[in-house]
Amino acid sequence: MAYCNENIGVAHDFLSNLQIEAIQTVMPMKQTDPRISRRVLIGENSGSDNFQRRFHMVFCYNKASETDSGWMVAGWIKESLGKALVEKPLLAGRLRSIGENNTNYGEFEIVSNDFGVRLIEAEMPMNFDDFIHLKEKKNVEGQLVFWDDIHEPNTQYSPLFYVQVSHTTFLFGLNFHVMS
Repeated sequence: MAYCNENIGVAHDFLSNLQIEAIQTVMPMKQTDPRISRRVLIGENSGSDNFQRRFHMVFCYNKASETDSGWMVAGWIKESLGKALVEKPLLAGRLRSIGENNTNYGEFEIVSNDFGVRLIEAEMPMNFDDFIHLKEKKNVEGQLVFWDDIHEPNTQYSPLFYVQVSHTTFLFGLNFHVMS
């Protein structure tokens, strides 16, 4: 189990209790044949900032009934995402350098079906109503979705897409690297 220990001021106590319960990999239900790739040009000013741009999205929802379980939602998401990735396999891909000996900084490609999408299952010690009425919510929302930087120079080991389900609060988060 991992903990988020990001210090963002007043909401720090809340976030320090965010627990990552499980990390899974979701692969497309079938392999793309032929394997596809898309070229990505970073440009002359290729620096680490280009690798760290991402799109965060957080959806909050209430339980439909008391018997609803975040674990079941995670299972449904895993199955549905596996089917959706058949249509968009680049979302499950990785960024790979295409330069000579992988040293041509700035020329990359996204290769499909490499390692999959990361599905994060988390627990948040706050109920839905308390979260919605949190005054520092703008400071907290971006911290609720797990993300990890693209690690240079081994970009092929960094997922481009994360999906997170929080069990107790029913929070659904997406994190997608802008490069992809």
